[in-house]
Amino acid sequence: MPPSPRRPMPIFPARRRCIRASVRDSSQRTKDILNRLARKRLETRWTYQFKGETVEFRQPEDYGYDFRGLVSPYSKTAGNIRSDLMLVLQDWASHDKLSGAFNPLIQTHGHDPNLRTNIVLKNLLRRKLNRALQDVYGTNVFPFIKAGNISAPIPKSYYLYAAQEFTIHEVEAVAPRFLLTLGRASTAALIPFEVRLRGAGCRIFHLPHPAARISRVRMDEAWSELEREMTA
Repeated sequence: MPPSPRRPMPIFPARRRCIRASVRDSSQRTKDILNRLARKRLETRWTYQFKGETVEFRQPEDYGYDFRGLVSPYSKTAGNIRSDLMLVLQDWASHDKLSGAFNPLIQTHGHDPNLRTNIVLKNLLRRKLNRALQDVYGTNVFPFIKAGNISAPIPKSYYLYAAQEFTIHEVEAVAPRFLLTLGRASTAALIPFEVRLRGAGCRIFHLPHPAARISRVRMDEAWSELEREMTA
């Protein structure tokens, strides 16, 4: 079980703004921070109760995949650290999803391109913002592998602690102008940091999870404010 959440120290000085003034040496600094977080992810082992048993959250590398340089494998494709747009999804994958045959598409892309979440998200980015996934930076609040299937729950406390230990530092390192939290879990995990991020000039949009069981019309409506902001 992770320690009780504590107030995180900012990874940059207080004057650091979410809207970058220049790119001088910021790209290398961003890469250095993300590399440190990736190493920390590999060293992290948390246990929790699942169906009455104590189990361990696992790493993608436990299943034969190699994402050692990334906090979340999702950043392998969505890895544009200079983008003004950052996506934060919920958790990356489950034991049942990864315990079958090795999927070379997952290794190549850092996600399963045939999964509905990814199909819908790529479609929304293209239709609403004229962006491809590789044009943005994307991550998962919870970068570890949960037990069970893709819909298995993760205790809220682990989302919150993962956001404190990893996600907030990713956001501050990438410094996007627009931050999208996709799904209730990612939104709830980052709410404690919103004042800090908004004060730095970061516009935050809470959007439904791409696989949410809502109509295309409702999904488009949810993205409309962001579309207006980014295309103005």
